[in-house]
Amino acid sequence: KLGWRRVFIALGLLSLPWLPAWIKWMPRTGNAVGRADQRGPGFQDILSQRSFWGTCVGHFAANYLFYFMITWLPSYLVRERHLPMVAMTRIAGLYYAVDAVSAVLSGWLQDSFIAKQYPPTLVRKAAMGIGFSLAALAVVACVTTDTSYLPWLLAAGAGCGFTGPGLYTFPQTLAGAGAVGKWYGWQNGFANLAGVLGPSLTGLVLERTHNFLAPFAITAAISVMGGLSWVLMVGRVEQVKWPRSREFGAQPAGA
Repeated sequence: KLGWRRVFIALGLLSLPWLPAWIKWMPRTGNAVGRADQRGPGFQDILSQRSFWGTCVGHFAANYLFYFMITWLPSYLVRERHLPMVAMTRIAGLYYAVDAVSAVLSGWLQDSFIAKQYPPTLVRKAAMGIGFSLAALAVVACVTTDTSYLPWLLAAGAGCGFTGPGLYTFPQTLAGAGAVGKWYGWQNGFANLAGVLGPSLTGLVLERTHNFLAPFAITAAISVMGGLSWVLMVGRVEQVKWPRSREFGAQPAGA
């Protein structure tokens, strides 16, 4: 009704009230910046870690699913499920809401189990394995069922959201305070290549096949790859013992 330009402007303006809230309540630990002679590990140290590449591949898979649903879910609902525009926005909005609630629930559950003395490695990896497995299964079921696709679609949203907290907690723990910015910067840069590849590949495959079966299958396969990466490629979820670590005086917790 308003056109996309007004919607973009409105969303941009609505995001600004977050800034005063952040300035007021942002963390103030007092030790975020170390002295120049207490620098953390370098990029070469980070790139040599198998766990780093595990988080990169796993984050890429998470972003592939996320961008696939952001860019192509509306078209799928209109073209394949023949929904009118208003109904499409409701269904798609419900999917994104389930994704968001699932992310909050996943973070709360993981912290709760760790507070009960469950091993962080078990808890963090289990969350990733469950989330990606659910997403892969639900994506395939959604595209292959006739009329009962909606529960599977929402299950895919739940799986996608369930993996969300791990994208940040893994590098925070593995890298430590002196390297998390470098680690996550590289990880996030690599992962966001999915935002370039995913929508383009989906459009290409859709043009060749004229249906969404293959794009959904590719997304499911990449989700499986992501789950395996978080569970098998990433090592123990504890701070890496850096070769030349002088990380603000902190002692590494493990290898």
